[in-house]
Amino acid sequence: MPELHAAMRWSQAVLAVIKAQSDPKTLNLWARCAGLSVGALRARCRASGVSARDSLCFSRVLRAVVLSKELTWDPYNLLDVVDDRTLRKLLTKCRLTLERPPSSVEAFVAMQSFVTNNANREVLCSLLAERGYLASHSEDGRTFEKRSAVG
Repeated sequence: MPELHAAMRWSQAVLAVIKAQSDPKTLNLWARCAGLSVGALRARCRASGVSARDSLCFSRVLRAVVLSKELTWDPYNLLDVVDDRTLRKLLTKCRLTLERPPSSVEAFVAMQSFVTNNANREVLCSLLAERGYLASHSEDGRTFEKRSAVG
């Protein structure tokens, strides 16, 4: 499959959020941790077909989901959100609740409603798999379950 340049650039910016020391709750903070200007970040999002705001919200919750695999699912500590209504609204758009974490990073990417473009999802999942954030991933961009050998 040829490289999907816009999806790749967008995915690389999303990955910068996962590696951030703290939750980047503004475009300025996200641009800084991605090593981009806000204008360049907005251009990457626009080229990939996802608004910068939706991309930021998705990235922040993705970071929380990834961190919750090592820590516990506690959105109040994983996301820098003070207002309860804002947090609930953000989680609802991701089809999550305060009490129920996603079963996996793959499940979160599939069920959230911020990023619906399949090219973005597939490239992002490939990069997440390369960096060890996913349990498994096929070369054609589709996730699959690990099967244990019976011996």
